Amino acid sequence: MSEFEKRYLPVEEMEVEQRQEEDGSMRISGYAAKFNRKSEDLGGFREIIRPGAFRGALNRDDLDVKLLFNHDPSTVMARTKNGTLKLDENTVGLKYEAELNDTQTARDLYKLIQRGDVDQSSFAFRVADDGLEISEESDGLALRTVKNIAELGDVSPVTYPAYKSSTVSARALEQAGINFEQLNETVERLQRGHNTEDDRAVIDDAVEKLRSLTGHPETCDEDSSGLETGQEDTQSEALVELELMERELELLQLKIS
Repeated sequence: MSEFEKRYLPVEEMEVEQRQEEDGSMRISGYAAKFNRKSEDLGGFREIIRPGAFRGALNRDDLDVKLLFNHDPSTVMARTKNGTLKLDENTVGLKYEAELNDTQTARDLYKLIQRGDVDQSSFAFRVADDGLEISEESDGLALRTVKNIAELGDVSPVTYPAYKSSTVSARALEQAGINFEQLNETVERLQRGHNTEDDRAVIDDAVEKLRSLTGHPETCDEDSSGLETGQEDTQSEALVELELMERELELLQLKIS
């Protein structure tokens, strides 16, 4: 049996909502996938999911999809088997609604979504044997059209970095010897499930250099931020961006270690 594939919705297409009920229960909802949206380059191919693709998977007698955090199987917070996770294929895509269990992981996730720290979703799936059509686009990339998904593994709110660097922070990265374009490409590969020694080395190197920029660890000198002096408000904003990037890469470092 083939391994589960994972797909991540871009931030601009992501919808995660949270609400707390009067009884104190924590509920989140969002779209794990949207139809008729062509993906970016996923490593030599693009992908589009057609309406109806989830119908077979959702009608399985053995349906048991779990809500995880970052696809980590140790963080089960809801599941279809006990009714705390509901999945629905509508005209937009695959929507999920979950009542989170009362665990520290679930409470932390709820707060992260509430603050806006987590704002992306993902799902793991297997395509049916007859569920895929492959064509070629004008630029030579293959286009995978997914028409039938055989099985869903999980749906997951995820915390992968999506960097939009300011001019100041981008300049600081360049001064620190971080290849911003290479870093983005590496993160994108890791999001698609690739995990090579070279990619891990890029992340490790970026984290080390970011720590020198942000002054972490505390042994760094106060003036070692790598940011140009002057324009204090802009500099402060850039430092916040760099610290956020550092924190997100450290999370990714733990994920792939």
